[in-house]
Amino acid sequence: MVPDDVLEFLKSDGVTVPVEAAIRRKKTSYVDDITFKEWDSEEDADSDDEMPQPTFPGFSAKLSESLERFGGNVFIKLNWSAPTDAAWIATNSSLKCSNLQDIYLLLKGSNKISTDLDTVSSSSKFYIVLKEWKDIHPGSEFRCFVSGKELIAISQRNSSEFHLHIQQNVCTIVGGIKDFYQSTIRNVFPLNNYTFDVIWAPGSIKIVDFNTFGEDSVNPGLFSWSELKEMDFIEGVSPEFRYISEDIGIQPVRLPQHFGLPIDLTEMSQEKSQSIIDILQSQVNIQRNDE
Repeated sequence: MVPDDVLEFLKSDGVTVPVEAAIRRKKTSYVDDITFKEWDSEEDADSDDEMPQPTFPGFSAKLSESLERFGGNVFIKLNWSAPTDAAWIATNSSLKCSNLQDIYLLLKGSNKISTDLDTVSSSSKFYIVLKEWKDIHPGSEFRCFVSGKELIAISQRNSSEFHLHIQQNVCTIVGGIKDFYQSTIRNVFPLNNYTFDVIWAPGSIKIVDFNTFGEDSVNPGLFSWSELKEMDFIEGVSPEFRYISEDIGIQPVRLPQHFGLPIDLTEMSQEKSQSIIDILQSQVNIQRNDE
């Protein structure tokens, strides 16, 4: 659980990192071209204009231990939301965290994290979730659409590229995802209508994320939301599977990608004040009232 002092730090204005997370740069020297005087420069030298740095030695030590346990590279999120809008501020311009500085910079620089901290009930407990970093082949991700607890459609997630292996494994991909949904998700996830994303590999399917159904902030992949909302489940036929079947079908990328993993998480609208946990909870409440 994230301690109160760390939460207050994450909520505060400005982007800085704790003392123990700052990466110290080596002292360098240079010669002025005009005076020929040698100057010393140190990036981490004290300055009256610098924001005072806090310190959370105990919590940072736990993060470091987890980082090391996962091999030195992790993907982070806070309860539900991931800081996908802050990759630009990380030292490697990615969501791949290799040190404490990356972790704190992403959490501090993310509007999505800030929204969660400000909108979720103060009585809620916050957790920073660290997952081992995995480089995902863009042709292995699929978005799945559930309506009335039935899997009605599956779309290739990367809608800008042709991947031959998808074309060669259509039946295996669809059959595998259908079986996985029936055995692992259908009777467990509380909503009747939602989306979920998976990574497919021969003999292996892993869940990436869950999201709402019909929200403008959720990319419908190679479908449109109007199609999906009118689509019925047909026994023995559903789900409908769409993928780019030839090179000429390549579509332009609609949004710039400032990070590498996972691409699905870029699409939660940053203009909405609701966090994903609030949206899902509200839909659960509506569903219960209808029942």
